[in-house]
Amino acid sequence: MNVSDISLYNLIYAFIFIALMIVIFNVKKIRLSKILAYSTFRMTLQLILVGYILSYIFDKPSPYITLLILGITETFAILNAIKRLKIKNKMMKKITAISIISGSVVVIFYFLLAVIKITPWYNPQFFIPIAGMVIGNTMTGVTLAIKTYMTGFKDNKELVNGSLMIGASPKAATQFIAKEAIDNALLPSLNKMFGMGIVFLPGMMTGQILSGISPNTAIIYQIVIMLASFSSNAISVILISEIAHMAFFNNRAQIIDIE
Repeated sequence: MNVSDISLYNLIYAFIFIALMIVIFNVKKIRLSKILAYSTFRMTLQLILVGYILSYIFDKPSPYITLLILGITETFAILNAIKRLKIKNKMMKKITAISIISGSVVVIFYFLLAVIKITPWYNPQFFIPIAGMVIGNTMTGVTLAIKTYMTGFKDNKELVNGSLMIGASPKAATQFIAKEAIDNALLPSLNKMFGMGIVFLPGMMTGQILSGISPNTAIIYQIVIMLASFSSNAISVILISEIAHMAFFNNRAQIIDIE
């Protein structure tokens, strides 16, 4: 299969189209022109830097560098989730970190070693992009689950308190909130899996096909990535449903304010 390389000259045409969008935004007085310009510049700069860094890492693979990047990616995912959720409670911050790390790390190593069987295990060409996709999806699922849980608890505080008064444990009293959190966090992934291949072609598969890889090979990798992402998401979300209540109660099973 022939691979068509995009030259720097051709890439400029893509930026010209974005420049045209900025002009249209200004004419229509849409307040997104500056954000679009900044986002385009930042995205381009970030991807160029990442390209140089990955080229260096791929040429000189090291288990220490691979694990360092894994740690950095996990850290950024945790901090981003905490920031988006505006979490102030220390216990909820710990729950966020534990859930993201637990789900993603287990799934990353399982799928890389048992399914894809990369050699060596720290091969950055496989490890880094797959880990990034899994962690990114896990972060999104965890964010949805915790947001749903926090909102559900706030809206149903009296109902939870009533359950406590008749003898229910904190976990039992919040079980209906936990189930709603699981549904809201996992349904988007399930819908994506349901429509994949018919409604749309996923980004990874499209990129592989454009780079010259056989469609059948690209499909297999995409299936693996989707199953890995959902598995990590599910593990993390189920873990949240089991321990999230700990952030809302003290040692005497009394409701505390986490705002």
